[in-house]
Amino acid sequence: MRRLLAFACVFALLACAPAALSASRYGSAGPNHLRGTPGPDTLIGRGGPDHVEGRGAGDTIDGGVGNDVIGGGGGNDAIDGGDGDDRIHAGSGNDRVVEARFGRDTVWGGPGDDYIATDHGVDHIYGGPGNDTIDGGHARDYVDCGPGYDTVYVNLRSERTRQCEHRIYVRIERPRHCRHGGTSGSETVLGTSRGDRCRGGAGDDIVEGAGGSDRLFGDTGNDQVFGRFGNDLMSGGDGNDELAGGRGNDVLFGGNGNDLITGGYDFDRIYGGGGNDRVRPGWDAPGELVDCGPGYDWAILGPGDRSRNCERITRHGNF
Repeated sequence: MRRLLAFACVFALLACAPAALSASRYGSAGPNHLRGTPGPDTLIGRGGPDHVEGRGAGDTIDGGVGNDVIGGGGGNDAIDGGDGDDRIHAGSGNDRVVEARFGRDTVWGGPGDDYIATDHGVDHIYGGPGNDTIDGGHARDYVDCGPGYDTVYVNLRSERTRQCEHRIYVRIERPRHCRHGGTSGSETVLGTSRGDRCRGGAGDDIVEGAGGSDRLFGDTGNDQVFGRFGNDLMSGGDGNDELAGGRGNDVLFGGNGNDLITGGYDFDRIYGGGGNDRVRPGWDAPGELVDCGPGYDWAILGPGDRSRNCERITRHGNF
């Protein structure tokens, strides 16, 4: 008899269960508490300070206007906090979190390969375990990438980062702000159309100017340093570096290591430094100066170019 009663209870529960474990729920203009199912839900908070819980797999959540608390739960969720000072816990899974409006937000990515993007407002972003991509936007953010191989787009004007293996420095709004970029990781440091001072720091970095008269330093590591336009001062530092001056009257220092140095257009001065370097100034301005420095160096020179300390010299040709 007990077994029959037990089976009857189980049958009753199954009969009353919903056909699909998912829901679409919409809040009002006031405070809302929306709770999803174990399945993929759509939860829209709209106005007011909302509390939204995704719970299950693959939820779409929009907090709307207001100071919201949002939890994604498990699964690969898409979360938009909206306007307001929001607290977002994406949870486990490969989540996409966009906090693209104004407010002072705190975002936890949680385990998984997350994409987190904010824009205006002072934000605190914690990537958590996984290979995350984080874009801090325009404001003064704090970014802790957490364990994993992470990529962070950093505003050199103000943002602070930690545990971020790959940094791409963008949105440099005033000259010389590039000088705050150097850290111990492998980074991409981008200048602007005005005169920048950019440092790669330790690691294998890419340091690139743009317009203006830039001062570009690769520092330690096997770096790539590109001057582009303007009269630039460039230094590879220690390591096997690649330097290219571009247009403008540039001064290039290879530093210690086996470097590849190309002057580009206009009148350049090249100093190879220690190591076995390959050096080629531009050919459009005769009389350029090349000092290869210590080591066994190879220089390819144009008409009238002057050289010192170069063991092998070729006039016009290829490496």
